Amino acid sequence: MTALEHITASCAAASFTAEERTRALQAIEDRRAALTAELAQLDAITAGHRAALDDPSE
Repeated sequence: MTALEHITASCAAASFTAEERTRALQAIEDRRAALTAELAQLDAITAGHRAALDDPSE
């Protein structure tokens, strides 16, 4: 079993109420949105540095 399969199985087997699972899923979605925004910022920073390297006037 891979590490990700183990995590999935552990979460499925955990004794959470439906309300707790709903809160956990919301927290995961919130974190996913934050990470997506951070990755977009990193992409913009990377693009700026690459553009500067490609600029012949530099």
